[in-house]
Amino acid sequence: MQTVFLKLLASDRMITPVTLPCLVYTVARHLIFDYWRHHKTVEEYEHYLVRRGAPDMYGVESVYGAHEITALLERGIARLSGGQQEVIRMNLFDGKAVSEISSELNMNYKSVENRLGVARKEVRRYIRRMLA
Repeated sequence: MQTVFLKLLASDRMITPVTLPCLVYTVARHLIFDYWRHHKTVEEYEHYLVRRGAPDMYGVESVYGAHEITALLERGIARLSGGQQEVIRMNLFDGKAVSEISSELNMNYKSVENRLGVARKEVRRYIRRMLA
């Protein structure tokens, strides 16, 4: 509940008595989905390590290093178009939100959101294929 309250306080949207219940529901639902999506990803990765025959879950040889993951991420980003590369780099490495990117690049919010979504899907697909 505290996280939902903090997200509502940080929101720059106009909140009225009519929109408040819907906004609270949506924010809470998204937080719950994010939690379960993360839980599922961690579980899939643990199963992947077990299938690979990792000797122990916490051994050095069973976990990819940060530099290996970063190199995979860079190769995945390099496969994208120029506009997608720019948007995903600003989001991932500079920590900018979609609204900040759209105002900086003088682009429509939905265009930036679409480019970022497509770029994320492509990079995820590439990394998943390389780690399999």
